[in-house]
Parts: sequence; C-alpha cells; structure tokens
Amino acid sequence: MKHSLKLTIAIVASCLTSLVFAADATTSMRGIDVAAPSPAPAVKDYAGKRPGTEAPVARTFSTQPPVIPHAVENFDEINLEENQCMDCHSAATHEKKKSTKDGR
Repeated sequence: MKHSLKLTIAIVASCLTSLVFAADATTSMRGIDVAAPSPAPAVKDYAGKRPGTEAPVARTFSTQPPVIPHAVENFDEINLEENQCMDCHSAATHEKKKSTKDGR
C-alpha cells in the first residue's frame, strides 16, 4: 500500500511539473510565439527604375529563381515569337548590356 501511494504521488507531481513547463510560451527560431503569424517581408519598390541601374538581388537559397531588380510593367507579353527580356538577357547581348544571362 505504501508503495502504490508513493507511486501515485510521484505521478501526480510529475504531471504537475510538466504542466508548469508546458504553460511557458514556446518561441520559435524566429523569436516570436509559435502560433503567431509570420510578419510579411518588406516590399521592395522597383517601379521607375531602369533596367541595368539596380544591383542584382541576392538569392536567399541556392535553387531560388532570380528576382527581377527592375520594373517590368511596360514590357510586352512573352509569347513564342517575342520576349522583350531577351533583348538584354540573351547569350548574344548579356555581356554588352551587363546583365545576367538567361535562356539557352
């Protein structure tokens, strides 16, 4: 009987201790509460910047597609016959225009 009473007290004490630790607000590696939504990243304003006047945007991870560091609102639609981006980014012109090479 003494043994089962000690075991019951130990289990209750263990449960209460774990409840105390579980009550602490868990924070993520972001430094905010786990349940809190992630803050939106700052919006980068590229409007009005001419192509070639902005430095390339660093990639966050190795397989990230490149970010276009200039306005593209006035560019024509890309289709099978026409791609205005390739005027500066083709293999033949990218060195002269000092832009990144895209395409094949």
